[in-house]
Amino acid sequence: MQTITQITQPQPCHESWAGMSATENGRFCSSCSKNVIDFTSMTNQQIIDHLSASGNNTCGRIYTGQFAAVNAELSTPQLPKAGLWKRLMLALALFSFVQQVKAQAPVSKAKTVQSQYDQITVGEVMVESPVNKSTVITGKVVDEQGKPLAEVTIVANKQSVITDAAGNFRLSVPAVTPSFEVRHIGYQTKTVKIGKQTSKKYFIKMEAAGMYLGGLGAVKRPGTIKNFYAQYLIKPIKALIG
Repeated sequence: MQTITQITQPQPCHESWAGMSATENGRFCSSCSKNVIDFTSMTNQQIIDHLSASGNNTCGRIYTGQFAAVNAELSTPQLPKAGLWKRLMLALALFSFVQQVKAQAPVSKAKTVQSQYDQITVGEVMVESPVNKSTVITGKVVDEQGKPLAEVTIVANKQSVITDAAGNFRLSVPAVTPSFEVRHIGYQTKTVKIGKQTSKKYFIKMEAAGMYLGGLGAVKRPGTIKNFYAQYLIKPIKALIG
């Protein structure tokens, strides 16, 4: 079952609900060949369970106010689940209590309950998953003197952009991306962690890659036999002869 975090309605449906053929849990729309689920008779938890099980966007008939009610329940932190034996004991106690109430309760006529919502909307209900969320990281890259660096490569989750002439960049990545890299020729590659703050704007100062500064020594090649002959035989003989 897919975990959902929010429900939205991207596009209302303009088809007539009364003109659709009835099905077991809603109506069938012949215009788009889809089943339209009737969420107006469901509780918030039933709506959440149905959309979690479907895993995809679903066409449905729903009160406008139910969007806020369901999303409020989705945003409420869930308490940790009790152990198996505790759940069994609770279920047995609840079952026993319900049976006693049924035995004592007088038979009464069914009552029509007026819904707290006054407007019904028919259309596709969008399911939003945490995996599909994205976040935008922005920032500025400068050198060791604080001057903007252009054409610096920003890489995150197999996506990349380069900085503009002012050193600025902007990149959209999945919300679960932990970090991004900053690369530029002649500078050390930096790995920057993506924080959990709402505004993900970074100021990145690059450091020059390690360089050697100092004198360079040259190793000469050993002399050949010809050079040795000229140096140690010919020159001394010429010096003696004059």
